[in-house]
Amino acid sequence: FGPDGALYISQASVSAMGAPDNAWGLRSEHLLNAAILRLDLTKLGSSPLNVQTEGVANPYNPFAAGAPLTLYATGVRNSYDLIWSSTGHLYASTKASASNGATPASPDGTVKGINPVTQTEDDFFYDIKQGKYYGHPDPSRYEWVLDGGNPTSGADADEVSQYPVGTQPDRNYAGTAYDFGAGTSPSGLIEYQGNAFGGALNGKVLVTQYSG
Repeated sequence: FGPDGALYISQASVSAMGAPDNAWGLRSEHLLNAAILRLDLTKLGSSPLNVQTEGVANPYNPFAAGAPLTLYATGVRNSYDLIWSSTGHLYASTKASASNGATPASPDGTVKGINPVTQTEDDFFYDIKQGKYYGHPDPSRYEWVLDGGNPTSGADADEVSQYPVGTQPDRNYAGTAYDFGAGTSPSGLIEYQGNAFGGALNGKVLVTQYSG
């Protein structure tokens, strides 16, 4: 729960890197995948709330006026934990994809799809801001570029080197607060509160890594 009383939910992806791939059963991303969702309990009304966005007569629309469940931030592939810090920041770590996933191509051809992606993504730590995008593509939201794309011929932040040089990050891409490297699986977060070590850890975020 956030300081506003709303419930914040990490909803994982159903693909490695945004486009259907064999390892994940050739599944396409859906509108609410790979995102931080916000549920306003004051708008919930009767429950349960059916938020299925496809394959039903009345698909759920998170953009509708008064929608109880909305998209708070997008492109967060697989976050095992969220925390609201004492300073009012929403933090999330994410388990990124191993190599051999696929990225989507935009219909107008401005973003080229990659299949397979030969590099393993790094695992990232995010300072989540409302309305921002954090790098996992979802064509149902018109989000095409994996991480930071490949904007220049030099070394770029969160670069995917298989993209043609000049591929800019997607709109609203917010970047990362910390790069754990590949294969670390940052799976748990907590904010330390206490005076041990002379208060040196007070207010710091501690991260549990499953591997690496």
